[in-house]
Amino acid sequence: MTEAAHVPVVASSTAAGRAAAARYVHGFVRQFRLRLRDPRFWVVQALVIAISVAHTMLEATQHLGVLPDLALLPVSTYFIPVVYAALNFGVEGAVPTALWSALLTVPNLILWHTAAERPGVVFQLALLIAIAYVIARRVDFETAAKERAEAANARLERLNLTAAASAQSLDLDSVLSQTLQAMLDPGR
Repeated sequence: MTEAAHVPVVASSTAAGRAAAARYVHGFVRQFRLRLRDPRFWVVQALVIAISVAHTMLEATQHLGVLPDLALLPVSTYFIPVVYAALNFGVEGAVPTALWSALLTVPNLILWHTAAERPGVVFQLALLIAIAYVIARRVDFETAAKERAEAANARLERLNLTAAASAQSLDLDSVLSQTLQAMLDPGR
């Protein structure tokens, strides 16, 4: 094959990749708009902001000589909103929350931590992000399993209604009518 024969394949795969990326971005934006109306989203944001403000104030007061023991408030308190986001939104909520928490910690890291403390804080933030993903992934698996079980139960219910219709009568029209009703009205 010549080099020119590969160009349309590359161009079409690039176009397909761009189309897939555009669908993903569109879906993400649509889902994000829905999240803005969800009170749980704002609970997560309030927790992250409250922890960030408390963390910053405590670290600032440590350097002023006020309440030095409280300044030891660890970055691990960010696990509270991250786990809450994981349980409520899965990966799509937990990982961005962990990244947002880490981003809000960067000024504290630069302003109030020594060079010797920074690797420990960075490690703790990396652990926060990794654990957010692990917990949220498990939540996503459990949610998907629940949805599959509910769909299977709905199919079994329709099958049971169909079997009951055929057991109740030998009249073909009656059986067919009840079977169609069972198939078309799953919420019965």
